Amino acid sequence: MPKSTSRKVIRWSLFCLTTVPATSAKFTTTTGCGNRAGCKPRCRVSCFILFLLMTKKLRNVVLVDDNETTSFLNNRLLNRLEVAEQIHTFSKAEQAYQELWGGPNGEQPAAEAPDLVFVDLKMPGMDGFEFLKLFSSLPESVREKTVMAVLTTSMHAADTARVAQYEGVEYLAKPLTEEKMEKLLKKRF
Repeated sequence: MPKSTSRKVIRWSLFCLTTVPATSAKFTTTTGCGNRAGCKPRCRVSCFILFLLMTKKLRNVVLVDDNETTSFLNNRLLNRLEVAEQIHTFSKAEQAYQELWGGPNGEQPAAEAPDLVFVDLKMPGMDGFEFLKLFSSLPESVREKTVMAVLTTSMHAADTARVAQYEGVEYLAKPLTEEKMEKLLKKRF
């Protein structure tokens, strides 16, 4: 194999999802394309994987959505991107809240608090707004351990205004994508 060809293969292998080991440090010696708008789809995914390799993995991500298909797809995306060590899915907001912060005054050991929670707004029983209200009533020392993100199909001005009342809550439109995850991780982690 000619020397120039082998360099191309090695350079591509540094960015390829299937060949970059999670513990590899070689990616720091090579830069990505830097041209996000002009990237090919494979290159965008590779750049995002490169970004993830340079950042620490989240310990625990929680998905709260009554739609099983949406939960499955979001879980699959997060697993493929290797964003977190653990991903927990709940179809009921009441159950999620009880499991995460069910103790009196939201007393939860720091090691168990989720790093990131995605919650849908429109659900039967306790909806996303009630979930946010309960979360915002927790002590600051508990809330600061978790980034809360609303993931919904609702783009109504009234819903966005209601969510904006809660400080630090991110508002994302479904579907969850690699690009949305990249922006959220860069902004909040």
